[in-house]
Amino acid sequence: GETIAVGQNVGTTDDVTFNNITATGNISGSSTSTGSFGNLLVNGAGVSRVGIGTKTPSNQLHIKNTSGDNRGLMIESTVASSYSELQLKGAGAKEFRLGTGGSAVHVANQFYIYDATSGVHRFDIDTDGNIGIGTTGPAYRLDVRKAGETIIQAKATSAGRAKLHLDAYNNISEIYFILNGSNKGAI
Repeated sequence: GETIAVGQNVGTTDDVTFNNITATGNISGSSTSTGSFGNLLVNGAGVSRVGIGTKTPSNQLHIKNTSGDNRGLMIESTVASSYSELQLKGAGAKEFRLGTGGSAVHVANQFYIYDATSGVHRFDIDTDGNIGIGTTGPAYRLDVRKAGETIIQAKATSAGRAKLHLDAYNNISEIYFILNGSNKGAI
């Protein structure tokens, strides 16, 4: 292979292909005035793969840490009216998004799983640690909501018991039965 040393700006509007790029320092560049690379495509062994910290990526994106406390991957948005998301979609399958909302959106600063195919939030954790299933505004540690009949099931799939354990520390544990917002009884 050939070695190309670039010590100054190189401008072209055509595609440039390199078979192997090895760098001992930083690789940086800009295709726009924002300082981004534009589109980056790395091909290898018939499959497009990108390796960070490895010369032999085993997946399309392979991030390998071999020392120190490097957490791997960050998706960040500095736009208050936007989101930071990881989008997951299989061939012909539903699309789900894991993310967090900026400070100016209705799910501000909370973690969520969003069903993009159906256009609904399936799971949310708010800034107080409350978990919502079927709601983006959980009012309790676990807040499950659904239009119509809502069933929460604990089922033993082999010999054993299904249990609901309420521990109120040094107070009374209670279960309330409510109909249309009115308390209809408790145990």
